Amino acid sequence: MRLSLCVVAMALLMGQALPAGAQAISARGNKPAESKVPADGAVITMNGFCDTAILKSVGTGPLPTAGAKHETQATAKKSAGEKPSGECKTEITRAQFETLSDATQPLPGPQARMYPQRNFPLAHKYPDALIMAAKALELGLDKDPLYQEQARFAQLDVLAQTMIKHLREESEDITDAQVEKEYKEKPEQFEEADLQRIFIPREIHREPNPDFDSPKPDPAADEAKMKEVANNIQKEAAAGGDLDKLAADAYHAAGMQNAPSVTLGVTMRDELPAYVADSVFALKDGQVSEVIQGSDGWYVFKVLSKKMLPVDRARAIIVRDRMEKSLAALRTPVKTTLNMEYFEDTHH
Repeated sequence: MRLSLCVVAMALLMGQALPAGAQAISARGNKPAESKVPADGAVITMNGFCDTAILKSVGTGPLPTAGAKHETQATAKKSAGEKPSGECKTEITRAQFETLSDATQPLPGPQARMYPQRNFPLAHKYPDALIMAAKALELGLDKDPLYQEQARFAQLDVLAQTMIKHLREESEDITDAQVEKEYKEKPEQFEEADLQRIFIPREIHREPNPDFDSPKPDPAADEAKMKEVANNIQKEAAAGGDLDKLAADAYHAAGMQNAPSVTLGVTMRDELPAYVADSVFALKDGQVSEVIQGSDGWYVFKVLSKKMLPVDRARAIIVRDRMEKSLAALRTPVKTTLNMEYFEDTHH
């Protein structure tokens, strides 16, 4: 179970966010010079630390193991009853640290190594993880049942993330010829539209009047009235009416203020529900849709402009779709249910 202690530490390390400075560097795409530190040169030095138990417990991989520069003479003399002649230390080489970084950081390995600045948080947290884990082993905390369950789940979570990374790499393994072929065969997937949208609520909001008995709401009558409002607004929009004013009119008819903005912006087909997308993307530039019913009201869309994405942007969409299909193939066959008698019970 000692190995699991480091699995927990690694799971925590994997939660590190990409520093803002590194994001800016990456966005600029300026490749810095190669590191001046050789692969076997130390990038982290821990003076006073040479705990062989934790170093051995992690096995092979990015943590310092047999290949690391461990000065353990002091520990050896201490175990033999002799007084240590000097302070021990552990050195973590650039190669070892970059292996750890590849496994725990969000950027791909080669890209991450181009921008070592982003590894400052990891470089600070990793030695502390070693120190704390070493003391935990000394105290026998790795035998604690709660820790063992945490370690089990951490290992499970890391393995699941490794599988997702594998699927992502598979999804990205697509040739330019395959991209061109799908781009030509399914052009509707790569069309985007600049849209405006009016929302017409189904319900009418009424403020209670303390001086009079409020009439009992009639949901059916309210819905019929608002449906008529929606039809009228659609006609005015199709005739060239101002959509901002029409949206405000719709909310006023529903007894409300502050209608949402009509600007939906540039939208891909798959960003809309299928029943909406089919109607909206069938429109030409400047056209207005029929009234489209939603779960809580009605919608009227206007297409300002439509265009096809360039083929180079199509690759990202194809990769995303391949990834979604791969995930669905694993998840869909499994039907999970929750016992809500337990999960909604506030007294257990």
